[in-house]
Amino acid sequence: MSARLSVLAAAATAGDQEALVVRGQRIAFEALAERAARAAHVLRERGAGPGAPVSLEPELDLATCVWIHAALALGAPLLLQPSRVSERERARQRGIAGARVHLRPGDAPPTSGPLLTPEPADAASPAAIVFTSGTTGQPKGAVLSRRALVAAADASATHLGWREDDRWYLTLPPAHVGGLSVLVRCLLARKAVVLGPPSFSVGATRRDLSAHRATLLSLVPTMLHRLLEAGWRGPGTLRAVLLGGAPATARLLERAEDARIPVLPTYGATETSAQAATREPGTPPTAAAGVGRPLPGVELRVVDGRVQLRGPTLFDGYLRPDGRLDPARDAEGFWDSGDLGALDEAGRLHLRGRRSDLILSGGENVYPAEVEARLAEHLASGELAVVGVPDDEWGERVAVAFEGVDSGRVRAAIARAGLAPHQRPRLAALVAALPRTPSGKIDRAATRALAFRSLEEAGR
Repeated sequence: MSARLSVLAAAATAGDQEALVVRGQRIAFEALAERAARAAHVLRERGAGPGAPVSLEPELDLATCVWIHAALALGAPLLLQPSRVSERERARQRGIAGARVHLRPGDAPPTSGPLLTPEPADAASPAAIVFTSGTTGQPKGAVLSRRALVAAADASATHLGWREDDRWYLTLPPAHVGGLSVLVRCLLARKAVVLGPPSFSVGATRRDLSAHRATLLSLVPTMLHRLLEAGWRGPGTLRAVLLGGAPATARLLERAEDARIPVLPTYGATETSAQAATREPGTPPTAAAGVGRPLPGVELRVVDGRVQLRGPTLFDGYLRPDGRLDPARDAEGFWDSGDLGALDEAGRLHLRGRRSDLILSGGENVYPAEVEARLAEHLASGELAVVGVPDDEWGERVAVAFEGVDSGRVRAAIARAGLAPHQRPRLAALVAALPRTPSGKIDRAATRALAFRSLEEAGR
């Protein structure tokens, strides 16, 4: 299994078959393997290897793909670090993971020099470390083994199948498991990945999908919304669009069906190596099918309304601050996602909420407590609660409900709080009183409903 997770092994069977298409440049598996072998030699010389992670700030470019394949070939765990995370937090994560080598954007792989001939890596060894967060916003490093990534790719392949002419258009940066999983799936299947632009572009995506005859695509609802707003209709070559990363509204799915876009809503998490459940190909987007059944090998159950998962695609656990591993499973081996859902009679998952407090907006996590604390620094009085309200474009839009303070001061606080764009409340609702639980805490579910009603009455 470990040998499969290497572009060097892929080159032996795929040869001059296309592996990557980057800004019009076509790179074969054998050429990509040579670049990765040179880069792997450099990583080993700098101290990376099995048990010695490489930290990387991935972008949608050739250099990132080469470094990722080099680390996989070397058997060095990849610590994926989104550039939007502060440098202080990235440094903390590198310390916990014990990263020996840090690669920044612009660090180019070598174009000449010795090639590495690596030893096969243990299938159970870590392949990637991705820091994610629960509803508290405290970052936790999820450790994904090589075995889990391969199992997830196999499960996806069994569900979707592969065609001879398949090529995957990648719009999701490999800083997240969604982007990494596409590279792994196509590596194992010996299929080409077409890289989208560094930042998502409606125009470039529409042109590239047609020009490169892409058959598979992964999007978050924000991307799909923008494509539909621009009048996009699915090209005839496109056979499946995996839609995840945030809740998709019924209206968005209806519009996709009208535009003949073969959308397959999907559910997954970093901890499940991306996909865990996906609608079956050919299912109409508006059908009452939720996000479909669990993928082959994935066990899914709902206990007290919470989605729990078990199977070979599951992560090994979370890294503790001292570097030890917390398995994060119950006695039966199930991981509690914290997501709310239900299973219908056909075994299909229907989501009812995503980690009740967590807001997923445009594929990004927003932690209400963090935003509230930043806003409170700029308000001398009054109370507020940050919630997510349904939105066609963003999946959820960040909103703030407040009492005891005028709207002008709230908007001024938003402007001064130094929030990241995806954290900034776009909607503000004045309420007579914030709903509370019997213990006196703010009832977020009731607040969300109240804020939504208030915004609807005001026409947003």
